[in-house]
Amino acid sequence: MFHQSFPEFDLLVGESALEIFDWFNLVQFHGLDRRIIERKIKGESKGLGIHGWANYHPEDTLLNRPKDKKPYLFLNEQAFQGNWKDILLVNHEATHLALILYNYDVKNYEEEIVTRAEFITEQVVELLWDPQ
Repeated sequence: MFHQSFPEFDLLVGESALEIFDWFNLVQFHGLDRRIIERKIKGESKGLGIHGWANYHPEDTLLNRPKDKKPYLFLNEQAFQGNWKDILLVNHEATHLALILYNYDVKNYEEEIVTRAEFITEQVVELLWDPQ
């Protein structure tokens, strides 16, 4: 699992959807169950299970985002297509993350949420695909 810590969140990039469960050493959290994801991957559909996922750290039960239990943005490498759609996937998850960072207060922070999602997308895309 690739891990990059940012001040307000952790970026996690795994080779499969199952790596997010391994990272946190959990079978079930935030309503997802590893066994169900395994069945989706191994089943007839041969799906990816999870393309991406942004949420609170599973040990942040008070949803107050302590520095050692930051929210995460997870990306499944198998979902990457090597084209512009990868940026859409990152932006989709970055939007979920930005909503978390602003406590889902779209009424008061709509523009800030959108701008933060764009900034997070830029950070992640540059980190993962910029050849510097």
